[in-house]
Amino acid sequence: MVNIQLEKAIEEIICQLAKKPFLSNKIKQIDKQISVDSDFCVIDWLASQKLYPKFYWQSRNQQQEVAALGQKKLINNITDIENNLANGERIYGGRGFSEQNKKNQFFFIPEIELLRFEKKWHLKVNLDKKNNQTIKNLRSLNIKSINEKSFKSKIAKIENIPDKHQWNQLVDKAILAISHDQLKKIVLARISTIQLSSNINAAKLLKKSISENNSSYHYMLEQNEDESFIGSSPERLFKKNGKSIQTEALAGTSKRGQDAIEDIDLGNWLIKDNKNLAELQIVVDDITEHLAKYVDEIKIEKQARIIKLRKVQHLIRKISAKLFDNLTCSQLLKLLHPTAAVAGFPRSAARKFIKNSEQFNRDWYSGYLGIISKQYSEFCVAIRCAKVKKNILSIYAGAGIVAGSNPELEWQELDNKSSTILSLINQ
Repeated sequence: MVNIQLEKAIEEIICQLAKKPFLSNKIKQIDKQISVDSDFCVIDWLASQKLYPKFYWQSRNQQQEVAALGQKKLINNITDIENNLANGERIYGGRGFSEQNKKNQFFFIPEIELLRFEKKWHLKVNLDKKNNQTIKNLRSLNIKSINEKSFKSKIAKIENIPDKHQWNQLVDKAILAISHDQLKKIVLARISTIQLSSNINAAKLLKKSISENNSSYHYMLEQNEDESFIGSSPERLFKKNGKSIQTEALAGTSKRGQDAIEDIDLGNWLIKDNKNLAELQIVVDDITEHLAKYVDEIKIEKQARIIKLRKVQHLIRKISAKLFDNLTCSQLLKLLHPTAAVAGFPRSAARKFIKNSEQFNRDWYSGYLGIISKQYSEFCVAIRCAKVKKNILSIYAGAGIVAGSNPELEWQELDNKSSTILSLINQ
């Protein structure tokens, strides 16, 4: 499928860049509003390109969608650059759970961006002095995107780390630490490594997830052609507009019902269950404790609400605040991540427990991915996610352990969360 308006915009930018001399060194970006066909799919377009890295993002309210590719600038330190971003210039990327693992940290200013704000599309090209390379990369774009239809692949083998027996022991260990007042909550995780009968296309899998998983952020990061990280996360880390910040506590889980009556009953149980409400309160306390010194006011939703997803439902309480003038986005990331929803509480003790007890590297799981710009920034928590590498699909899931947790029920929770991605595979 060829989008004529997109092809025309690319050619116009190439002609503009080819002029000698080109404009002014002060111009960092060309931005063209374009029209696209009603059946245009930006994921299909992104998947058809050979230029890396690639980053896809769709906001939870579906008002914003981004496909970014090519690396104009690698960002090693966000603090050094975020205050000097030009209007319209954006940093994309994120970080994994571990602060020490530099492999799972990647921020970049892309060369080419295709963005949708509600129903308006923009093609943006970020500039430097290497116009010839930019022209070459624009000419390399595949204008004809391939419709990434559904795939068929069978599950040949599943390996869980930890396995069921190891999980039970780990939960018992966490409960013991909680009983000794070393922790109030610890989030334990599992990686399910699935061997498939054929190679899997990450873009196809994400496209299918978007069609079936509502009320979620959707994302894909491909630093090269060998490996993809995708997910459909219900959880916002924060959204920042000027001095205003919106964040949230998301915790407590129940499966969805088989019918409407059972679903309502499960939701009613969840919103009244003392264990899940206590777990949610821990996350609220964690967020407000870390924000308190850096904001003028904090508003917390008084009552927990239910957020219903395809396979599970959660408790949620919204939190908003007014930031001090000098609080940067990079500082905000350090303040909020990892929340008690993905690590535990107190944070330092929880991270130490995870480091000493978990038998695998969380990689990008329970980290964050998102956008930084001069006025607006937004990040989601990297959950309900998977790593895709040829015919190997690695799915991550976690469960919050508090006093009174049952290892068997927590294992079932892991299965329910993993099914967000796993159930998309045709078996």
